[in-house]
Amino acid sequence: MAQKIVFQALREAMVTETVVRHSRTFAKLRKSTQADCPAAFFEEFIEFQR
Repeated sequence: MAQKIVFQALREAMVTETVVRHSRTFAKLRKSTQADCPAAFFEEFIEFQR
């Protein structure tokens, strides 16, 4: 029973870490976006997809 709880906690921690990492990346992309220069945003987005 305790082992199942530990595995569940680990799984939730991994999901949380992934969400935080992607949120940071998205925030970075949004910050790099400028109305007069959308190319920088697209370059960052393409790099993120790799």
